[in-house]
Amino acid sequence: MGTTGMRRIRPRDDSRRAAGMRAVRLWLPDTRRDEFAAECARQSRLIAETEASAGADDNERWFETSDKAGWTA
Repeated sequence: MGTTGMRRIRPRDDSRRAAGMRAVRLWLPDTRRDEFAAECARQSRLIAETEASAGADDNERWFETSDKAGWTA
């Protein structure tokens, strides 16, 4: 990035740091890859198979007893 870009970004970065924030680098799955879609399908099949064998009552009971502290809808 050239110096022009840095001049535009630095004030925003400085104000965020002053507000108590920090920059982090995140690595996320690349949703554009074919492998991502295949993995989503695989995990969906596993969930469907588990729900079919366990029944909805077991899943609802697990959710009701799970720790949801701090979660908001």
